[in-house]
Amino acid sequence: MTNLHQNSENRNPQIVEAKEDEISLFDIFLFFKNEYQFILGFTLLGFVGAASYLWTVPKQYEVIGQIKMAQIANPNNQQHC
Repeated sequence: MTNLHQNSENRNPQIVEAKEDEISLFDIFLFFKNEYQFILGFTLLGFVGAASYLWTVPKQYEVIGQIKMAQIANPNNQQHC
Protein backbone atom coordinates (compact mmCIF):
# COMPACT_ATOMS: atom_id res chain seq x y z
CA MET A 1 0.00 0.00 0.00
CA THR A 2 2.93 2.29 0.61
CA ASN A 3 4.11 1.84 -2.99
CA LEU A 4 0.76 2.98 -4.34
CA HIS A 5 0.79 6.01 -2.07
CA GLN A 6 4.32 6.91 -3.11
CA ASN A 7 3.48 6.50 -6.79
CA SER A 8 0.47 8.77 -6.47
CA GLU A 9 2.62 11.46 -4.82
CA ASN A 10 5.26 11.30 -7.55
CA ARG A 11 2.82 11.77 -10.42
CA ASN A 12 3.45 14.37 -13.04
CA PRO A 13 1.35 17.47 -12.15
CA GLN A 14 0.62 18.12 -15.84
CA ILE A 15 -1.07 14.73 -16.19
CA VAL A 16 -3.15 15.31 -13.06
CA GLU A 17 -4.15 18.76 -14.31
CA ALA A 18 -5.15 17.36 -17.72
CA LYS A 19 -7.42 14.77 -16.09
CA GLU A 20 -9.10 17.47 -14.03
CA ASP A 21 -9.71 19.58 -17.16
CA GLU A 22 -11.65 16.85 -18.95
CA ILE A 23 -15.42 17.13 -19.31
CA SER A 24 -17.44 13.97 -18.85
CA LEU A 25 -20.86 13.21 -20.25
CA PHE A 26 -22.19 13.40 -16.71
CA ASP A 27 -20.94 17.00 -16.45
CA ILE A 28 -22.77 17.86 -19.66
CA PHE A 29 -25.93 16.17 -18.37
CA LEU A 30 -25.72 18.16 -15.12
CA PHE A 31 -25.28 21.40 -17.05
CA PHE A 32 -28.44 20.81 -19.09
CA LYS A 33 -30.33 19.64 -16.00
CA ASN A 34 -29.39 22.76 -14.04
CA GLU A 35 -29.75 25.27 -16.88
CA TYR A 36 -32.78 23.94 -18.77
CA GLN A 37 -34.97 26.88 -17.71
CA PHE A 38 -32.41 29.37 -19.01
CA ILE A 39 -32.07 27.50 -22.33
CA LEU A 40 -35.84 27.11 -22.83
CA GLY A 41 -36.50 30.72 -21.83
CA PHE A 42 -34.15 32.20 -24.40
CA THR A 43 -35.34 29.75 -27.07
CA LEU A 44 -38.94 30.81 -26.50
CA LEU A 45 -37.90 34.46 -26.41
CA GLY A 46 -36.27 34.01 -29.82
CA PHE A 47 -39.37 32.36 -31.27
CA VAL A 48 -41.67 35.06 -29.87
CA GLY A 49 -39.38 37.79 -31.24
CA ALA A 50 -39.27 36.20 -34.68
CA ALA A 51 -43.04 35.65 -34.77
CA SER A 52 -43.77 39.23 -33.71
CA TYR A 53 -41.35 40.55 -36.35
CA LEU A 54 -43.01 38.48 -39.08
CA TRP A 55 -46.47 39.54 -37.92
CA THR A 56 -45.76 43.30 -37.75
CA VAL A 57 -43.55 43.86 -40.82
CA PRO A 58 -45.55 44.33 -44.03
CA LYS A 59 -45.06 41.74 -46.72
CA GLN A 60 -42.95 42.86 -49.65
CA TYR A 61 -42.60 40.88 -52.84
CA GLU A 62 -40.27 41.63 -55.73
CA VAL A 63 -39.97 39.71 -58.95
CA ILE A 64 -37.32 40.26 -61.58
CA GLY A 65 -37.54 38.45 -64.87
CA GLN A 66 -36.18 38.62 -68.36
CA ILE A 67 -38.14 37.45 -71.39
CA LYS A 68 -36.36 36.66 -74.60
CA MET A 69 -37.90 35.47 -77.85
CA ALA A 70 -36.73 32.07 -78.98
CA GLN A 71 -34.83 31.91 -82.27
CA ILE A 72 -35.77 28.87 -84.30
CA ALA A 73 -34.15 28.06 -87.62
CA ASN A 74 -36.60 27.63 -90.49
CA PRO A 75 -36.05 24.19 -92.10
CA ASN A 76 -37.90 25.29 -95.32
CA ASN A 77 -35.37 28.04 -95.94
CA GLN A 78 -32.43 25.72 -96.67
CA GLN A 79 -30.05 26.49 -99.55
CA HIS A 80 -29.54 23.74 -102.16
CA CYS A 81 -26.18 23.24 -103.78
